[in-house]
Amino acid sequence: MCKNKRMAIKKTTNWDELLETELFATGLADPSDLDPEDLNAFIESLYKDYVFYKKQKYDTYVIELYETILSHLIKTYGH
Repeated sequence: MCKNKRMAIKKTTNWDELLETELFATGLADPSDLDPEDLNAFIESLYKDYVFYKKQKYDTYVIELYETILSHLIKTYGH
């Protein structure tokens, strides 16, 4: 993964831009459309994936992408 793409991902907080990466399946639900229980499950599943990738010492791009997405979700939907 090129360094410029990493930096672009890290700086963005636009949900659509975050999900345009090859890591995520197309057609993933927009969190603003989810009810609270589904949103919680969605964030929890992303967090579990993040912990897995971090333990496996995946590429830093993957780790940074999950951190950016989780940070965005928690800032936007957390309470």
